[in-house]
Amino acid sequence: MGFPRTTVESYYKWVLRTAYEEHIELPSGDGPDIYERWTDALIRHFTVRSDRKPHYDTILVDEAQDLPPNAARLIHMLADNVLVVGDTSQSLYRDFDDWRRFPEW
Repeated sequence: MGFPRTTVESYYKWVLRTAYEEHIELPSGDGPDIYERWTDALIRHFTVRSDRKPHYDTILVDEAQDLPPNAARLIHMLADNVLVVGDTSQSLYRDFDDWRRFPEW
């Protein structure tokens, strides 16, 4: 699509980079809920430190069905415009049956 490479990043890479830059200690561990806990940590941080919150004109979310449910809340905190693309029949999560899992999208 012609976007500069510096503007394209996976959600999880962005979360890790942003947490590192903001000196946020992310919850450790593994399991399917680790990304939800990382996302919650950033939501808490940017709620308390709104002056540190990055702002984007537009965020394009592809494969939205594979993001944790609270990702929508974080993404909407950061951008004026959000374009979401996903396919419920290709989800990594067995319990993902429709878009009700993402009420904020």
